Amino acid sequence: MTQIRRDGPKPRHQNDYAFKHNKASKLTAKILSTPNVGLCKRCHDIIEWKKAYRKYKPLTQPRRCNVCQQKTITLAYHVICDACAKKQKKCAKCCESYDDKLVGDEQLADEIQSLEELERQMSTMSLRKQHNIMREAEKLAEEDRKKDAKDGNGLDNDDSDGDSDDEFSDDE
Repeated sequence: MTQIRRDGPKPRHQNDYAFKHNKASKLTAKILSTPNVGLCKRCHDIIEWKKAYRKYKPLTQPRRCNVCQQKTITLAYHVICDACAKKQKKCAKCCESYDDKLVGDEQLADEIQSLEELERQMSTMSLRKQHNIMREAEKLAEEDRKKDAKDGNGLDNDDSDGDSDDEFSDDE
């Protein structure tokens, strides 16, 4: 065998372009919409990386909790259920004890509180105003998606040339 000689510390295979999800994939939409709750900062970042680069494999059936031995785990990579994690104040993935609030819990609580407040306000409005607010929210969400695509974070997949990569399809 001949050995390939490299100059300097560069890798053998350079990445030519950033990873992009298949935008037509239902599995990708499901994975990206899965919440990350009950995790420490480190585990939260690990699972977010898995989601961003399509390494996240969702559970097909509930998994057994290592503490209460019930089949209550529905999120991938978790080893204890949310109830046991909150009761014992542990991360649901690595089972490390924590002192502060977990990463996903405070974000989720803020989102739930703001949505409940918005629903209360919208219940008193006329239908015309409700539709106006919904259109504005959709417009803001679209602007955020375009901004994320320009930043190149890999979570959005706006192909300007219309190409689609068949190598990332859900046909498995």
